[in-house]
Amino acid sequence: MNIFHITEAAHRLGVSTRTIRFYEEKGLLTFTKDPVNGYRLFNEHDLLRLETILVLREAGLSIPDLRNVLETHGMGRQEESLYLLELQRSLLYARRLDLDSQIRMNEELIRSFSHEGISLTPLLHHQAGDLRKQRELRSSWADHYRFDLQAEGFDALVTEGSAQYPGYGDAIRLMAQLLDPKPGESGLDIGTGTGNLAESISRHGAVMKGIDQSRRMLQVCRRKFPMMETKLGNALAIPYDAGTFDFAASGYVFHLLAPEERSQALSELLRVLKPGGRFAICALLPEEAWSFAAAALDRLQLQLHPLPGHSQVHVLVAAKPC
Repeated sequence: MNIFHITEAAHRLGVSTRTIRFYEEKGLLTFTKDPVNGYRLFNEHDLLRLETILVLREAGLSIPDLRNVLETHGMGRQEESLYLLELQRSLLYARRLDLDSQIRMNEELIRSFSHEGISLTPLLHHQAGDLRKQRELRSSWADHYRFDLQAEGFDALVTEGSAQYPGYGDAIRLMAQLLDPKPGESGLDIGTGTGNLAESISRHGAVMKGIDQSRRMLQVCRRKFPMMETKLGNALAIPYDAGTFDFAASGYVFHLLAPEERSQALSELLRVLKPGGRFAICALLPEEAWSFAAAALDRLQLQLHPLPGHSQVHVLVAAKPC
């Protein structure tokens, strides 16, 4: 394994040695030292961790959020390296979405500019503000609800019944029934947790994949269902290409999002669906709180199903236009 001194590490990553020392002082980096001269020594894993810190900082994460995201208790070097690579992949997808939004904004401005008498200044400010807001929302994907701490006991919690997940088993069965998955279809579970919803749907023969922002939830999911593909990611920046899935599902996630995030999450869900692809969203929200889907009402045929016995839990079902 290659070993680098701090000046070599700084040169490879295009930062100053002072920047590296700053993150060391904040407790985000630890290094071995040369037993002869005491110089800091970096290996490839250390560089990957530092590179991930730089990427996350560029995305706007604070030092406390970085500590949360980079918590590596109980992880070996190989496992941590995989986790850091997954983090980078998630951020790269978010960046690509930002770039796509910028391209669309540019195209709209060009079309508007071609019409005489239209002032671009208000339009430019409005679109730039929307773009900035979307970017800020995508970068706030750290495990704020501390699901990492719930992962090992999650299945027991929902089996015994929980006020946080009322009607959990019934909701999973209802979502699978409403989606009506067909053998060989591809489906995505957004916020898959320990994989229970995805596993229930896969019994119908569909090929399920899942994303979650909690690495420990994914660890449990991968242990239970090692054949299912899972990715670290979140509902605001889904790490899959547009038009990938026949259907998508999300259980007990959307009510955890801020109101302004729900519309963006719905747009992301629609992005990864094929034309005509269907979706089901279960959330702990009263009927009037589903207004985030109002913008899609003129394009989609939406059905809102209350979960029997649980008046605050609803399942929203619709299909993407062909």
